[in-house]
Amino acid sequence: MSNQNKQDRERWVRGEQSPERDDFGRSADRGREELASTTEAADLMKELDLAFAAKFGDLDKKEGTSTSPEGGADAGAGKELKSSGGATVRRLSRLYAVAAAILLLIAAGSWWLSHQPATDYETLYAEAFTPYANELGSRTMGGEDSPASLDEKLAAASLAYDRRNYAAAATAFADYLAAAPAAAPKSAQLYYGISLLGANKAEEAIPVFEELANNNASYRDTARWYQALALIRSQQPDAARQILTTISSSSSSPFAQRANTLLKAMQ
Repeated sequence: MSNQNKQDRERWVRGEQSPERDDFGRSADRGREELASTTEAADLMKELDLAFAAKFGDLDKKEGTSTSPEGGADAGAGKELKSSGGATVRRLSRLYAVAAAILLLIAAGSWWLSHQPATDYETLYAEAFTPYANELGSRTMGGEDSPASLDEKLAAASLAYDRRNYAAAATAFADYLAAAPAAAPKSAQLYYGISLLGANKAEEAIPVFEELANNNASYRDTARWYQALALIRSQQPDAARQILTTISSSSSSPFAQRANTLLKAMQ
């Protein structure tokens, strides 16, 4: 190993900037800044030695030099070598600089990525979610075929929904729908799904919306929109994108613009 190369390596381990730096050197210095100590830097340098030795073979032996205890894979750095494929291998001092630059991702970037979601779907959901206007009223309650007890259940569910008490609303709507006659307002199923969604039960809400969308044309667009939000909240972005794409391409859907905006936010 040349004295200059040895000095460059030791300087990098100590965290000192090289007096003469090219782009590779500057990248290497930025990578070194992400390491906490000289011990950590020295350990990583050893790992780089091993990596280069595995990639290019024992370079000390190839060059007819003795192995340096501080990094035998760096011997003969002043010469250009040929890999088995015939490609020219750059001077190892530059290879070390390139490898050190990668530390910027290894030591900082990849750690950050492993601790941060690529997309904050919960935030996207919260920004897009607004409860559907409550259309339940006296005209949907108190019908000839509707017992007073069912009217009370529906009224309680509707009131909890208006108060944004989604957990209570979901329980009340579920209770009502379990006993509701065929003539019960179909919108009750929509509000049940929205209540589940608002109560952080997105997984349970998805099939409720899907069933409504498949069986009721009047609420199909609305159910699909909230189904997409439920899929986003349950961390199923691909399925959500499919529904949002369909909605955004429908000029007649009242949710087309909102779906398009949400699709852009998910990119």
